Amino acid sequence: MIRADVNVPQFKILVVDDQYGRPGLERENFLARVERDESEFIFATGQNEDGHNVPEISLDLVEQHWERPSEYRLSLILLDVRFPDRQDSQASGFGFKLLRALRERFGRALPIVMLTAETDVGPAANKATADGFLAKEKLSQSTLDEQHFRNGVFPDTSGILVGSAPAFLLTLRELRRVVKSGVMELLLLGEIGTGKSALATYVHTISGRSKGPFEKWSARATTPDTHYHQLFGAWKGAFTDAAKEHQPGVAEKAHNGTLFIDEVAELSPVAQPDLLEYAQRSSGDNLRRIRRLGLYPKSSPTNLNLAGRYCPEEDRVLVDAFLITATNRPLDDPGWRTVAGFRQDLLSRLGHRIIVPPLRERAEDISPLFLAFFKRPSGRDVILTPAAQGELEAHEWKEGNVRELETVAAAVTTRVGPEFHEIYPHHFDDLLAAKRRSAGASSVSPHPIPDEPNMAGQADNSGPLAESVSPSRLVDFEVESLWGVAERLRVAVLETRRPGRPGTLSDIFRHATGVEYVATDVKREVKDILAPWFSPNERQVTRWMANAHYRELVERVRADVVLACLYRYAVGDINWNEASRLMRSVFGETVAIADRDNR
Repeated sequence: MIRADVNVPQFKILVVDDQYGRPGLERENFLARVERDESEFIFATGQNEDGHNVPEISLDLVEQHWERPSEYRLSLILLDVRFPDRQDSQASGFGFKLLRALRERFGRALPIVMLTAETDVGPAANKATADGFLAKEKLSQSTLDEQHFRNGVFPDTSGILVGSAPAFLLTLRELRRVVKSGVMELLLLGEIGTGKSALATYVHTISGRSKGPFEKWSARATTPDTHYHQLFGAWKGAFTDAAKEHQPGVAEKAHNGTLFIDEVAELSPVAQPDLLEYAQRSSGDNLRRIRRLGLYPKSSPTNLNLAGRYCPEEDRVLVDAFLITATNRPLDDPGWRTVAGFRQDLLSRLGHRIIVPPLRERAEDISPLFLAFFKRPSGRDVILTPAAQGELEAHEWKEGNVRELETVAAAVTTRVGPEFHEIYPHHFDDLLAAKRRSAGASSVSPHPIPDEPNMAGQADNSGPLAESVSPSRLVDFEVESLWGVAERLRVAVLETRRPGRPGTLSDIFRHATGVEYVATDVKREVKDILAPWFSPNERQVTRWMANAHYRELVERVRADVVLACLYRYAVGDINWNEASRLMRSVFGETVAIADRDNR
């Protein structure tokens, strides 16, 4: 059984030192200087009972608590350099010998800091791949905390994040190192729903700017023509419908705090040059520059609503902010940048890049995350049975990662009555199987079938249906499946409409798929669904054009105002306001709702 209150591993610091490793006055002195309890450490001498240096003893101990952790795990290793042993001719450098052996077996991820009375071996420790160096004469609570913060591998203690999988903990360590380095620009890369926004909040919390503002803005959540003034603000009267007062943008509001731009790859070309200027801090004052939209009111420079400081010589607002950006797009791909119109010089200024691991690389975090998400709306602690835990860990979570897991947990809270305290596999019915691509996509998949090589190019010659289903019947099935998905999109527009206007595209897409489908790039999904009808590729034309039913349906789809508007918006021909205005014309019509079995 997995419970939320007991599934948090303990992390301890391993001290390998011939003096501190033995109980006595030296260890007591060590604990007094670092002001920590002995229970927070594992002590080892690196020697056998006869006092001889034996690397295997330390290697086995590290393996027990690093690669095969039991009751507790290692967050850091403090390793001495000199280990006296008359039978060891290399005793004065045994620590370096042990460091090399640890690296050979466990790799660079293992956090090792050399702790020694020899103050002149720092350069040697650096060359030998130690993560840090701490002279014993400078050992204190603050110096140990600093080494542990920068080099330790341990979970978030602020309460923002849940996770103790190695891949996730190494990501947290990299983020802490960025903060300690003084770097002020950070780019988070990773799949949809991996928790980039939560990690940005974590960085803000540990950066020393937690008392300042944390301004979050998404380039995908707003239309491109509003990107500039939302980011950088506007002087009064800068454009039609502008605010009656001077308005700072989110980049200015982040002064003395952190600016987080989510989905930065979607930033409009108009705003990219000014984000480039913002990202380049001045070498003189280390501040960022902002050019508000419009003209500075020289005749009446009052009530400017400034968050930063205006510099008249530069006609810029100066601010001090940590800049974090994030995207799930392949910004490192030059071809993608060319097509998307994303500037190379801007990418180079977005700073240190960190790839956030997907949930499938954090298997041991799935159950704790689920329990945390379950408790968030319900306030209840429940128990995951082994079978239920197995169901969660077997799922691929490719469609939304952590966000998808949160959606599943929220759905399960509605299925488990307050009188029950255990989660069983049946509570996941229709929640996991519907999203498990490996189980085989059917006609309910929101993704188009055509570009799968097995479906678009050649028949599958394996399985029980291979002998009984003809190629023509397979084409009929594919056409009906594609038509069903398109029709569900059309119906969803009508069923999610609000007074006088359609719902959001995310609402429409979620309603059409029949599940809580997690996808931040909904436009791309809609484009992929409708492309076989409006702009089929050569392979699709070859496969279906001979089918009379397909040709008939193509005419119906292309003549449909709703579907045509959705496709034109998805490919960028019109904006959402234009699409909404055109679709409103059909809201008064009587619409035949498709059979619910299609869902």
